[in-house]
Amino acid sequence: MAYHSFLFLNSPGFLFTVSENMTWLTTGGKIGFVALLAFSGLAIFNSRKKFIKKSPFTNPEDTVMENDGVEKIMNKCKKQLLHCLNRCSTIYSSGIKCFTNEDLTGLKNMLLEKDELTNKLQQSKENIYSVAARFENSLHSGHYLIDVKDYQIRMVNSLALLLDPLFEHLSNSHKPFIKTQVEELDMLNRKTAAFWGFTAESIDFDKGKEENLENIRKDIEEMLNSMEVAQIKRIKTHQVNTRNSILFLNILSETKNMLNHTTGLFHSYIQLTTNLKN
Repeated sequence: MAYHSFLFLNSPGFLFTVSENMTWLTTGGKIGFVALLAFSGLAIFNSRKKFIKKSPFTNPEDTVMENDGVEKIMNKCKKQLLHCLNRCSTIYSSGIKCFTNEDLTGLKNMLLEKDELTNKLQQSKENIYSVAARFENSLHSGHYLIDVKDYQIRMVNSLALLLDPLFEHLSNSHKPFIKTQVEELDMLNRKTAAFWGFTAESIDFDKGKEENLENIRKDIEEMLNSMEVAQIKRIKTHQVNTRNSILFLNILSETKNMLNHTTGLFHSYIQLTTNLKN
């Protein structure tokens, strides 16, 4: 009898279904099934191998190890931190732009990048407590090392809380933002990109003061407050509906959270490096 089958492979697992009327479990069929399992396992192994090669946090040369020296730990920490800041800035900016352009595919790609970044951060934190304990015993700075990693994870969590509702809104074909909202978000995008760029540059070249970063953050927060007031006016004049308002205000709220996490991250990193120099 003829049979129909469907095969779907996607690391880290696969789904194999066949119709209930299958009569293929002959000797030849069993051999074919075993071969299929072997092929699937090989595909999964190769996929994971490629991911490990791609991930800068799973590369032994970049992962913080318990037996690393202080200087090596700080170099790796700095590299991971800069990677996180640059990716968060790009995903945030591109995600909002994809949404305002009604580019569902582009927005989905940003969500996938966000998920990948989350996985990398979780992997890089696996042994951070044992490393921090050694720091704390010798240099009294271990808690700052943990804070730096925690703030990175908080940034990505806020990014998820911002982007997930945008994707759901767009995928359900709800009305997009109106022109004035898009213009405001474009300006916000430029300011936040400059903020994260300044933060990354200050860390990379060991320059910049906390008060400078704080001033830039306050300037953006003033803009966020103005955008919130403008949105309330749009609600009162019935330019936008409830769904639009919740979505727009959520962008403002999670952006503010990301700014605060970045400031906390920068403060902890400065404290960590200062303690090591003294």
